[in-house]
Amino acid sequence: MSLRSVNLNLLPILQMLLKTGSVSRAAAALRLSQPAVSDALARLRVLVKDQLLLRIGGEMKLTPRAMELIAPLDEICTSLQLFFNPGDLELGSATRELVIGSADVCAYLFGRQAIELLHEEAPGTTLHLMEFDTRLCERMASREIDFAFLPEFALQDLAPAPLRFERLLFVDHVVMMWSQHPLATEVKLANDDFMRYPHIIFQPDAVITDPSRISFTWGGLDLKVAARVGQMLLIPRLLLGSNCLSVVPRPIADAMMPLYPVKALELPYPSESFYLGLAWSPVFDADPIHKWFRSSMPSRIQAAKVDAD
Repeated sequence: MSLRSVNLNLLPILQMLLKTGSVSRAAAALRLSQPAVSDALARLRVLVKDQLLLRIGGEMKLTPRAMELIAPLDEICTSLQLFFNPGDLELGSATRELVIGSADVCAYLFGRQAIELLHEEAPGTTLHLMEFDTRLCERMASREIDFAFLPEFALQDLAPAPLRFERLLFVDHVVMMWSQHPLATEVKLANDDFMRYPHIIFQPDAVITDPSRISFTWGGLDLKVAARVGQMLLIPRLLLGSNCLSVVPRPIADAMMPLYPVKALELPYPSESFYLGLAWSPVFDADPIHKWFRSSMPSRIQAAKVDAD
């Protein structure tokens, strides 16, 4: 098949169809009518010799051939965009939705800075913060999710799909408790006191399904577990009126203490620290909006940290 016989206008339509998995959503994103996108899909099926999208159990699913096309198509469309528009990215006129998967703790720490960054520099770009699940890598590779806010150690649980990672915030831990807890008057916790009381454990099952993978945050100690929760922002509320303790990242404790009658003390053991950051699939490496966002977020987070300090 000669390249001259291919209508290049079909490529961005195919790219959006593969990203959204929906004729109606692709039409809305491209500001085209649904009949126009349906007609383009019919022509693409002939061109590629594959159905690309199939209705299975009431849902539209990408075919295996469509999944194979995602990465090379992204590279082609990005190269063509840069070929015809070699100048700097016009952030002010860019129009798209940036989808970020995140647990509540990272969304709480980074969400406001992301919204402010987009509002100030890319006002046509909308932020969509959503919870992720065990299909995170697959959904990022298919361009359904642009980024994920994650702890760096969680990348190990997302294999085999390779992800890039940009560090945003260095985090250590403290122990948080109700302000009227028997230990709240202590200056320094003893290990025996820490072990004697029950604990509320943060267990993000959506990504880290093995509890031992996150036990380093409480020193690997055999704690009395009163509850495991997947939403860290529930923990301050659950601590009220109880004798439970909970190990949480220091930035969360700092943010919660003005809002709840809770107190934070240093851990009685050396705390292993780690980075929270921004993860993305290699299929987005050359995307201009992606390159701008991941280069801009670290300085935005650091500026917010300096203001908080």
